[in-house]
Amino acid sequence: MRKAALLAMCIILAIVVIVAVRHWGGDGDGEVDTTPPVISGISVSSIDDTNTTINWTTNEPATSQVEYGRTTSYDSISALNTTLVTSHSIMLSGLDHSTTYHYRVKSKDASDNERLSGDYTFTTDSPPASTFTTAAMPDWFHVGEPTLIRS
Repeated sequence: MRKAALLAMCIILAIVVIVAVRHWGGDGDGEVDTTPPVISGISVSSIDDTNTTINWTTNEPATSQVEYGRTTSYDSISALNTTLVTSHSIMLSGLDHSTTYHYRVKSKDASDNERLSGDYTFTTDSPPASTFTTAAMPDWFHVGEPTLIRS
């Protein structure tokens, strides 16, 4: 009787382990995903004087985030987009004009495996040139010849 109870408990424990692995980190074959997403195709688009968009792809669905700053200390970070996608696009705004920024992209897959890219740079544009117009003087405002007044 004890052997039967022990065998039943072992079977139940094995089933629990199999279900847990499949639910929390396995792909159905008993293997746990420990490989971070592969990042490729990093590019910058839509650069202007205070905004830019960073784009990249991953080989599996993953989150999207960009770390950036004037140096490789990356003192700013974009909001985390938790939607798992393979085509990533993050807009950075409020940048200083005519400034070189360092950036790297970060993606994390469903199993919490995270990958950071290497360092890349972009430079924001100069501010748009100001355009000045001169206002025409009204017809009633004419400066004539100077008049000499003697007393």
